[in-house]
Amino acid sequence: MSMFEYIVIAIITSILSALSSGFEAMFIALNVYDLSRINISNKVYNKVEFVILNKRIFVFLFLFFNTIWNVLFSISVFYIFLSLNLSEIVSGVLSVAVITPFLFIFSEVLPKAVFRKYKDRIILFLFPIFLPIAFLGRIFGPSKTEDMSFEHIISTIQKEFEEGEYSAITETIKNIANFEDLVVKNIMKPITEVGVVSVSDSLEKVLMSFDGREFVIVMDGMKPLGVLFVEDVIKMLGKNKLGPIAEIIKEPSRVVCERCEVSRFLEEEFRDRDIVFVVNDSGVLVGVVSYMEIFDVLTRVITDIKKKDRVGNTFVVDGDESISSVLELAGKNYSKIEAEYPWINEFDTVSGIILYVNGGLPKKGQKIKFSDLSFQVLEIDNFKISKVKVLV
Repeated sequence: MSMFEYIVIAIITSILSALSSGFEAMFIALNVYDLSRINISNKVYNKVEFVILNKRIFVFLFLFFNTIWNVLFSISVFYIFLSLNLSEIVSGVLSVAVITPFLFIFSEVLPKAVFRKYKDRIILFLFPIFLPIAFLGRIFGPSKTEDMSFEHIISTIQKEFEEGEYSAITETIKNIANFEDLVVKNIMKPITEVGVVSVSDSLEKVLMSFDGREFVIVMDGMKPLGVLFVEDVIKMLGKNKLGPIAEIIKEPSRVVCERCEVSRFLEEEFRDRDIVFVVNDSGVLVGVVSYMEIFDVLTRVITDIKKKDRVGNTFVVDGDESISSVLELAGKNYSKIEAEYPWINEFDTVSGIILYVNGGLPKKGQKIKFSDLSFQVLEIDNFKISKVKVLV
């Protein structure tokens, strides 16, 4: 074969290697939660979900093809140098010097980064091609498909929580959820919902302050000292120790700003009794985050998204759904909407936006226009908007 033919083979195999590597990374990163953030019909959703649930066969196939293309590319490059009348040793050394960085950058790093970033669009565009392979994988592959349903995800997190596998929990949460638009303020428990006691209060008075809560915040005047867990107070009372509550105060594991991204917040391991104090820009305590807040929010998000209607370009959300998640489900860019409506960051929920735009509480069935979206109020509980249909 001529040098030109070897060059053509090298180019083709390098492209195929990059595609195989990209698809492999895409399928590894894909999960059913990704579909929940896209407004698609039930028919398309079920087909794409089937492909994702059988992704193991695609990971294996593209890993296999990637290896084959890399070998063929390496051989082609070697023969290109041989065609220059170089010795086999020199050709081998030059081949290694060229192949290693080239494959690392153009067949690994770049394609994997691109395919991971645009995995949603790629799978929606190519799922008709992958669907027959998924069926074959289901028929001839292992009898048990990896369970990636929402229910399985929730039960997995619950099991990890019960077993104290906190690092595993954090990793699971980060792998299945997209927190790009969420800040700690979106998941924290506001200070108004947390019991507050004084460090000078007696144990009996403190015990009455819990009112079904797991913990309360202990203050020294206006200074927050930490939290008090109900089980610690009960243990102290059981031992007939009536000393100051300062002895059993648990200091916060850390203090974070309410504008801290949740993705960054989860980079640090979270344990069962860890309590994080959340402060505003002025350093004033505005809320707390315990592990249960993260778990409850994640469970609610996953469960609610599973239940959302997917009929055409509409879906139903709770009134207290965060406006950032609603815009994400509608396929809108929060930053662009914020640039057009700067006041949007003053509201956390879709009901807040509706009340502001409408100038008051709307009637049941009323539609409120916002940007190029339409919010239809489905249910009102007293003065609270509880269900909203979003029309894109």
